[in-house]
Amino acid sequence: MNTTSISKPLKVFASLLIVFSIILSSLPIVNAATTKVTAYRLSADTDLYDKTTSSRKRLLTIKTGTVVSSAYDAGSYKKVTYGGKTGYVASKYLVLYEKKQTISGQRYIVSTNTAIKNAARTTATTIGTLQSKDVYYTTQRITDPYGKTWYRLNYAGKTGYVPSGATPVSYQKIANETSRTTDTYTLHTYAGTGYPKVESIPVGTNVEVVGKIDGWYSVRHGKNSGYMHRDAFLQVSKQSVKTIPTTRVLLKKSVEIKASASSTSKTIASLKTGDAYYTTTLATDSRGSTWHKIKKDGQTGYLLANQGTIVNYESLKNVSFVTTAKTTLRSYAGSSYAGIKSIPAGAKPLVSGRIGTWYRVTYDGVTGYASASTFKTAALVQTISGTRFAVTSSTDILVAPEADAFKIATLQEGDIYYTTRLVTLGSKKWYQIKKDGKTGYIAYGTGEKVSYQADAVTMKTTDAIGLKSYAGVSYASIKSIPSGTKVSVTGSINEWYRVTYAGKIGYVHQDDLNEYIVTSTISAARYVLNTSIDVKTTYQADADTWKTLKSGDVYYTTRLVTNGHGQSWHRISVDGKTGYIRANQGSPISYRKISAHRYKTVQTTSLKSYAGPTYSEVSSLTKGTVVQVNGSIGTWMNVSVNGKTGYIDGALLTPYTETKKISGARFLANENLIIRNSPLEEATALTTLAKGNVYYTTSLITSHTNKQWHKVTINGKTGYVDTNASTSKIDYVSKDSLYVRATSPTPLRSYVGSSYQVVTTIPSNVVVNVTGQIGQWYKISYQGKSGYAYNGTLVTTSSKLNVYNSIATPYTFDNFISTQMKLNPSPQTDLYKNKMMYVSSMYVRFGGSEDPVNGTLATVSSTTPLNIRSGAATDSHIYGQFQPKQMIKVYQRIGDFYTTYPRVYTSSTGYWTLGWLNALESDVRNVADPLKVSRSSKEFFQFLDLSKTTGASAATLDKIISTKGIFGKCTTGSCGQAFIDAGTAFSVNEIYLISHALLETGNGTSTLANGVMWNGKMVYNMYGIGAIDSDPINGGARTAYEKGWFTPEAAIMGGAEFIGTQYIHHAYNQNTLYKMRWNPMNPGRHQYATDMGWAAKQTTRIYDLYQQMDSYTAVFDIPVFAR
Repeated sequence: MNTTSISKPLKVFASLLIVFSIILSSLPIVNAATTKVTAYRLSADTDLYDKTTSSRKRLLTIKTGTVVSSAYDAGSYKKVTYGGKTGYVASKYLVLYEKKQTISGQRYIVSTNTAIKNAARTTATTIGTLQSKDVYYTTQRITDPYGKTWYRLNYAGKTGYVPSGATPVSYQKIANETSRTTDTYTLHTYAGTGYPKVESIPVGTNVEVVGKIDGWYSVRHGKNSGYMHRDAFLQVSKQSVKTIPTTRVLLKKSVEIKASASSTSKTIASLKTGDAYYTTTLATDSRGSTWHKIKKDGQTGYLLANQGTIVNYESLKNVSFVTTAKTTLRSYAGSSYAGIKSIPAGAKPLVSGRIGTWYRVTYDGVTGYASASTFKTAALVQTISGTRFAVTSSTDILVAPEADAFKIATLQEGDIYYTTRLVTLGSKKWYQIKKDGKTGYIAYGTGEKVSYQADAVTMKTTDAIGLKSYAGVSYASIKSIPSGTKVSVTGSINEWYRVTYAGKIGYVHQDDLNEYIVTSTISAARYVLNTSIDVKTTYQADADTWKTLKSGDVYYTTRLVTNGHGQSWHRISVDGKTGYIRANQGSPISYRKISAHRYKTVQTTSLKSYAGPTYSEVSSLTKGTVVQVNGSIGTWMNVSVNGKTGYIDGALLTPYTETKKISGARFLANENLIIRNSPLEEATALTTLAKGNVYYTTSLITSHTNKQWHKVTINGKTGYVDTNASTSKIDYVSKDSLYVRATSPTPLRSYVGSSYQVVTTIPSNVVVNVTGQIGQWYKISYQGKSGYAYNGTLVTTSSKLNVYNSIATPYTFDNFISTQMKLNPSPQTDLYKNKMMYVSSMYVRFGGSEDPVNGTLATVSSTTPLNIRSGAATDSHIYGQFQPKQMIKVYQRIGDFYTTYPRVYTSSTGYWTLGWLNALESDVRNVADPLKVSRSSKEFFQFLDLSKTTGASAATLDKIISTKGIFGKCTTGSCGQAFIDAGTAFSVNEIYLISHALLETGNGTSTLANGVMWNGKMVYNMYGIGAIDSDPINGGARTAYEKGWFTPEAAIMGGAEFIGTQYIHHAYNQNTLYKMRWNPMNPGRHQYATDMGWAAKQTTRIYDLYQQMDSYTAVFDIPVFAR
């Protein structure tokens, strides 16, 4: 195919098309496409341009949120006019805009089927359809982006939209109308067949009509409500009318009389509550409502049936009445009827019958009806004191004081009536009473007499109730009181409260009221009482008293309760039980927090559950018990002790300062140290220890504020150094065979440092023996005086002695131990209190399961003591025994044994521990073996020969004991010398005598030690000799008098004689503590104690006393066993 002839024309055409396109693109695009006018809102600040091409110019900027309209599209732009200028904005910044307006609720009826959309758009999804004549309700009007108006409505629980154009209609409220359905008909959620169905209501059903919208009725049926079309109630056009038996009705409320049997007909008259009417005709209207045809004062009309109570006409015969006031004779029985005659007061017209409270009366030839309230029987009436009676059975109130008189009301069993009139008619007596405005009569003697009790209390209803006109269920309700309403009660009759509410006074049964109680949370408060106050079980003055708090007691509260009588009470807790106490019965008092201070009891006292003597005892504390004080309320201290917390009267506590013996320590002052006269920061400064001085201490003092101090002696004065002061520990270095010469007169000071006093001066060129060194200070004795000298004036030039004697015993160590273990009792120990032990599972009984962690309570079921063993075997060591029926805890079964601890339980948590148990042989070996006691330990002093002197000087001993009470007050001025003399006279170690004396006299402070008058003479007893437990003071004083101990020195000497002959120098030659305990030369005979640790325990004080001596000779007798 030849393509040459057409390719050229195509090329020319293409070239022209390109040129045309270029020309066209350079021209502005105007009105590229016309569209429907549409509203938009700008989503961002947007520029308005004069055209859409690349050469466009910005005319202005339109702000975010501005609403504009456009009817033209130009590609990606839309043409708009804004601010007087027309131009183009980018389409991407335009969002369709709809205008929403809230309107007052309006109803519309649609004339054609109308689609309900899920949005205000013609193109939106249809979610339902309103049928012709359906009604919708709206509170919002919407104009869509295209200018079309819509209304928002609720349809089947969904929000929908319908276009405008429907006809407005209104809602008409209807009261007290009942209609009957003529066919089975649907109840819709709203006024229209297009709305969802609520239920189907069967034909012949009565429904309550409460309103209507056009042809739709708003009705209630049971618990449901909705709308039904009027067609549901249409009947035949003629009403149904029928004759009924003569009927009289006493109205319960005011009613309108209509011209015809229809609620929409004209009202021609009305009747009031309490009026009666007469009818023989019943009419039924087109909706099924029933009407009575009546006549009133010459007019015939209709009123809805069922508006009152059917009553009978009662004939009255042989009754004489007198009018009590001017009386109107009416055309029928009711105040709404016309008056036809006036009857003056005091007249005696003929009364022939009664309808309700209206008498049928003939007077002056005219017959009508008059109110019974203006009549009284012609009887004897006496005024009596107001009296109340409770009827014991249903009782009629009669219109007249005659047994066959008409009953006007009835009182129910328990109802109360009140009377001030006694009426005697013939031989009969009657009480005249009033009930709900009616006067009537009750036979004399009816009911039981009751009284009115005045009161003043606020109460609250338990349910919605009626306020009765008087005290009884049969009385009329004069006011409705909602549930939970607060009312004022001013009195009561039996079970009925007299109540004031909303300006009305009436009665309410007690079952319908609860006292109005207001409970409020208040800031925690404490009050101290200045008189005795009862604690009640509830917040009522007449409540039971279960506790009485006394003057001085404190109570704590966070709740204020105000009862119905307006009384304010504090809710409190006493010993774990809640009670109530009248507010404002004490003085406010605050709790003061204390930071864990320590005090001790000055006598046996009770730990109370709270601050006051009336509170229960948490535990009993013996004298000297140390407690931790956490705070105080007035004079009461909040304390913790032994895991329990409570309160103690502060008068029974004294600050507790704990003194703990420590190994002798020396401290170098890195700054000037204040020495105070007691271990308290606020204590007086005793002296100042200059920087570079050293102090020595063996006592660590913890004050009651938990601050620690070192107890020191500076120049003969005892003081205290804060352990937080800047010091460095420094050691004492013993020197052996060191001699120095003074290069100049050198002061010998009482201790290390220039702050210590000079005891003497060492002259120049004098040579002295150095026995020790602390820092740059030498310890020196010169001319019987010891002290410390600075080594700067001393140059080197050219003591405590321990003597160890080994005493062979006639026994091997094994035989010795075997003998001890066979004793009864064998060696005892108190070291096993927390040791796991074993008991046979055959002789314990418990319920429940084993608890290896917390243990299970069990009872010893054996009839003889149960052995406590060291292992789960019958041949294991026996520590001790539990007694039959004692309660113990077992933890885990191992074979035929349970694990346990040596504790006897008194409750699930309370127990006491078996203090002394049979020691294991291995432990006895360790304790009794001399080879296992270190010579450097304090326990080694159990081998100290108590018959040998220390060789110490009186000054050395006085230094030890001068601060120990009476031992600083000997007649000669030196108790140290008295102990030396006594020790020499009876071959007793002076330190042992001192240790024994300090123990017996409480460090020299006991009464006997400090002197007691006996037979006119002051006597002293340093060792408690003769101080029997039943009368220690008199017994000890008598012995001292008989022995002639009239000075401290004589008492020391006499005591040494007693100790020497009774404890050391006897047939068994027990001159050491070890020998006293174990008697290694004759084991098992004349042993002082069963505690295997007794000898070692006695060494502490002796050892400490030795450490306080500058020099001494200590002789030790150490038994040696064959091995």
